[in-house]
Amino acid sequence: MQKITVICFCLLAFSTFGTQARENTDVPEAAFPELEEFLRKPSELGVMAAGGVGYDGAIKILLPPAVAGNPKAQYLIGLTHMNGWGVTSNDCLATFWFDKAARLGNAEAQFALGLSYENGAGVGEDYLKAYLWVSAAIKQGLDQTQYLMENISEEATRNQKRIARGISATDRERIDAKLSSPSWRSQDEPPAEILVLSTEIFKIPGLYDELRPLGVGACR
Repeated sequence: MQKITVICFCLLAFSTFGTQARENTDVPEAAFPELEEFLRKPSELGVMAAGGVGYDGAIKILLPPAVAGNPKAQYLIGLTHMNGWGVTSNDCLATFWFDKAARLGNAEAQFALGLSYENGAGVGEDYLKAYLWVSAAIKQGLDQTQYLMENISEEATRNQKRIARGISATDRERIDAKLSSPSWRSQDEPPAEILVLSTEIFKIPGLYDELRPLGVGACR
């Protein structure tokens, strides 16, 4: 899977995991003070261990708001699993979180989900869905500050053109029209059908116990 490098966040505090699992809804950062602090302090997520409490601390701060329904936290948890930062690298779990955040309207997650569909990472390869989600991200506008690469808009457009070559002109026009419609909402798109999630994730003490009610362990 194509890796996405982001500029992320230093940590000042340590959080324990105690959020009740619930439906995926857009929960604001203000509901989680530690997440607000986390998002104010940019640093490269890939070297987070040098920034304070390390990867494990980052996950403990991000996971409660991710489970509660905060799309930024969901996207960042997805990145930790895509890149193996503090957890076992797991494309299925990464795409599980990208999908949740994408359907809540997070542009960076939409871009990542599109690449997951293009590469068959955690989901079945599907160029129509890949084109839809990458196009949705471009239409919304990607936050340049979230990426180390010089121009994420140009990079996203290159990805979109590459994916577009794999589908028909009719399908491209249909998807473009769909995204241009005022009635289109990302949350109305069906959830991704994740291939399978490794039970290895449940060996991380205390982190994923409350995700079991969401059906993550047997997600297909």
